Amino acid sequence: MNWRGFMVAASLVLLVAANIFLVSTENLVVTTKEEVVEQLDPLRLLIYQPETREENLRELGASRLEGFDRALSSALSRSTQITTSLDNLIANGSEDSEFVQRSLCGDSNLPVRYAAIQFLVSESGDVLRLRDLNFEAQMGFNGAMLFDMHQRFELLPPVREVPTLMVLAAYLSGRGAAALAGEGGWSRTDWSLQRVFSDNAGLESTVARYLALMIATLEAANAGGGVCSR
Repeated sequence: MNWRGFMVAASLVLLVAANIFLVSTENLVVTTKEEVVEQLDPLRLLIYQPETREENLRELGASRLEGFDRALSSALSRSTQITTSLDNLIANGSEDSEFVQRSLCGDSNLPVRYAAIQFLVSESGDVLRLRDLNFEAQMGFNGAMLFDMHQRFELLPPVREVPTLMVLAAYLSGRGAAALAGEGGWSRTDWSLQRVFSDNAGLESTVARYLALMIATLEAANAGGGVCSR
């Protein structure tokens, strides 16, 4: 074989080897690619009515909150006040009333359990507290933060324990950014509601009171003749 023939044969061998390598690499990429699939909201089918309250509380993880039963009894005792406040606002027929209906009746991009925060929680700086029922949207309400936490902790894998309580705990403590960064009890490797409450004094009571007031408000909104039936 002359020198030219030798070079041609060597080139063919290299091309075949390169093709074999590329094919094997391509197969490796295809078989190891991880696809992230967004889940549906696990609580999307909850209907907030007295008849479904027990099931709702179980799905929301309310039994994990110390003092919740007492908070719920207190909130339900204000049902008449809540209904009157909602009726007075909706009767005005203003843009605000339409906004309240969209938020509390499931027509916004946030689940109602989070959209209700803007009406039930007062924010001043970094301090959040439950407020009187005047149903005026809170200017400092960070719906984008809540949406990001809802998506990260409830719609994307892995499946986490009591994610709704963890989202509420993060927002109501003003630590939404820390939760999204995976700090403290919101860490992917140390996901712990108990640690979150231990690290934030009084937070468990705040979450329990909010959840109770939210239940009472949404039940009033969904009652026969309530704002969500108009």
